[in-house]
Amino acid sequence: MNSPNFQPISAQNPLDNSLKAFFLDTLGYHHIEKDPDDTEPDRPEAWRMVVPIEGSRPFAVAYKRGLSAMQRREVSRLYIDRVIPHRDDSPTVLPVLYGFTDGARFVVFSADPARNRDDRFDLSEDSWRFRAVQEKFERLHRERLEFQTRLGQKRPLVEFLFEGSPLSSDERFKRYVQWVRAGLIDAVLHDEQALASVLYFLIETPESHETGDTRFATQDRHLKKSRENLHLEIGMRLGDAIAGAVDTLLLRYVMVRFLEAYHPEAMRGLLKSEEILQRGKGGRKVASLESSKEGKGEFFPFGGTPVAVCPSVTPNLNWLGSLQNPSALTCQKPGRKQRARTSGNRISSLSRTKRPLPRQFSWKRRSAPHAWVATSTLPTSAVPRAL
Repeated sequence: MNSPNFQPISAQNPLDNSLKAFFLDTLGYHHIEKDPDDTEPDRPEAWRMVVPIEGSRPFAVAYKRGLSAMQRREVSRLYIDRVIPHRDDSPTVLPVLYGFTDGARFVVFSADPARNRDDRFDLSEDSWRFRAVQEKFERLHRERLEFQTRLGQKRPLVEFLFEGSPLSSDERFKRYVQWVRAGLIDAVLHDEQALASVLYFLIETPESHETGDTRFATQDRHLKKSRENLHLEIGMRLGDAIAGAVDTLLLRYVMVRFLEAYHPEAMRGLLKSEEILQRGKGGRKVASLESSKEGKGEFFPFGGTPVAVCPSVTPNLNWLGSLQNPSALTCQKPGRKQRARTSGNRISSLSRTKRPLPRQFSWKRRSAPHAWVATSTLPTSAVPRAL
């Protein structure tokens, strides 16, 4: 379905013409009538009754000047000041929805007393870019709208406008999170300054910050030890620190996107998600093959598609998980200290069992009984990158 016409109401675009274009032309509804209980039904602020099909309960819509500039608290007051008085006054016509518009924005509340002022459907040019908003709007079309017949009257089933699913259960969101986490981990491991920042703020002690006597990194983001030594000395702790830093960054980014979508008034003075990515030089605007012909695109971190997982990063994530496992490095004989061994351009870890390894590694039998060794052809300098 094409985007609705979000043209502000003006002398050139009167209210009745705007409602006709939106509900009758775009959504294919039956007709619009005036509120039979209003003594001045022609005034712009009076309710208009939009009837989807003949014989059905209507949607009540009224004009509200300056709706596009209203913040969440002001919009909530419309529910208290306008919706509740009309709904509880036993009107002749019982709407199933109450909506307000200034032409450029539509805000819809449910007439169900079980709902409240926070249950609303907000439609504008800003919210139209979200797929969930587009899908709900498409379900409002007369051909897709479902009805329930009761006592000879058809009631539109519109509760889907106010329903939502947990974000954590959305498969697209989970793929997006995995892709961003992989990109962040890869960026940290390949950027010496980023790695030094993780070491300084998450590994070094607060006392060393005060004295300046740090072991692994300086305050100006320089490593004091090589990646090989870091891997051997604090491999497990470093894996935990990087994973914690990545999850914190990802959570902050998701929260910014949430505020932008649902509480834009809270973003005053804060950087938008797109500005954060631009300042960090971590993203670019990309478009799918279908939308690229129209010149459209969406800004994503690290470039690429929103659900792509870099193949070369996946084994690295598996190896990072092995470092976080206390049994990842086991002793060859009882009583020996657990450690990794390096020789030349090879690294090995001793184990009594063969566990799944990234494709860069393979198991080889040792001469000692029941001992296996994981070997890799990676250069020693690349080991920290394959955490």
